[in-house]
Amino acid sequence: MSDFEGLNEATYRRAGIVEEYAAHDELHEGEVRVLERVGDLSGVRLLDIGVGAGRTTGHLAPRVASYAGIDYSPELVGACRARHPGVDVSVGDARDLSRFGDASFDLVLFSFNGIDYVSDEGRRRVLAEVRRVLVPGGTFVFSSHNRDYALLGKLPWQTGRPGRAMLKQSAHALLHTRRRRRMRRREVVGPDHVLVNDNAHDWSLLTYYVSPPDQVAQLRDAGFTVVECFDQWGEPGERDERSVWRHYLAR
Repeated sequence: MSDFEGLNEATYRRAGIVEEYAAHDELHEGEVRVLERVGDLSGVRLLDIGVGAGRTTGHLAPRVASYAGIDYSPELVGACRARHPGVDVSVGDARDLSRFGDASFDLVLFSFNGIDYVSDEGRRRVLAEVRRVLVPGGTFVFSSHNRDYALLGKLPWQTGRPGRAMLKQSAHALLHTRRRRRMRRREVVGPDHVLVNDNAHDWSLLTYYVSPPDQVAQLRDAGFTVVECFDQWGEPGERDERSVWRHYLAR
């Protein structure tokens, strides 16, 4: 595990973060639209990766033939189990799905950009492992931060959006100046991605941003042959600058 991956994982084990995730139980608009494209889920064997505190679990577990959820944060798994007793949720790492046999699932979901908090090498292991556990013709649905986003890397006062929200966000950024400076020294610019310290969880994470063509290329390298791209709100399209993240459906 790389140094920054350990920092990211530690963030997702903090009590305040667990409480924050436990306060949400809604599917995002883009998730709803993309999952509608998957079709009828009644006979589906689903692996839900990065379940957090169970935001997606309550919506999906009752709809599928079988459900397994994993997250690498024991604290988040505990919160998920408390909210959804009796549902199969356990501690697990998407980079190593060896507990699951080949072709074990019809659908794999990795929601809310969870794939963006491992290294580039780790990300490619995730894609390979997901491909292995899917049946031929199976579907992988996930979201990932968008390198084409117009405000990527900008601080609140650099966005050109004056008003109360900008002032509040600026004060928050200034409050965490020391952390931002420390984390930004770890940022990476790669040929097909960047690792950026954005404002997530008080500037405590390094987040992977990738443009849609490069993400499609990664998926094809991992053995996926059909890839659909959607914006943050679930509208189809190859590229855009408005979306902080993008949704992908790969078969």
